[in-house]
Amino acid sequence: MVENKENQLSLYKEDSIIDNSIEYFNEVIKENRKIDIYPNPSDELINIEIDNPNNAIIEIYNISGTLVFSKAPNSKIEKIEVSGFPKGIYVVKVMYDKKVDIGKIVIR
Repeated sequence: MVENKENQLSLYKEDSIIDNSIEYFNEVIKENRKIDIYPNPSDELINIEIDNPNNAIIEIYNISGTLVFSKAPNSKIEKIEVSGFPKGIYVVKVMYDKKVDIGKIVIR
């Protein structure tokens, strides 16, 4: 559980609290990224679509900031199995040579 009284943010494992927290993370994570993540939310497989997979690294972090997945993509659309991930909000980070794009995904 994470609480932030100033922003009225509380994260619990219950889906309704996680769903309500998505709006908060949309403000925190800039949406001007060059990656698309779908379907979102997901419970089995996500697609991460990036402009240029050359020299890129995809990393996925849980809400605690722990790295749970890392891979160099093989194509512009990378399919990632997430059925083994615990339910929650995850941050997807795609690093290029000197650029980082960030998105988020909800795993149900």
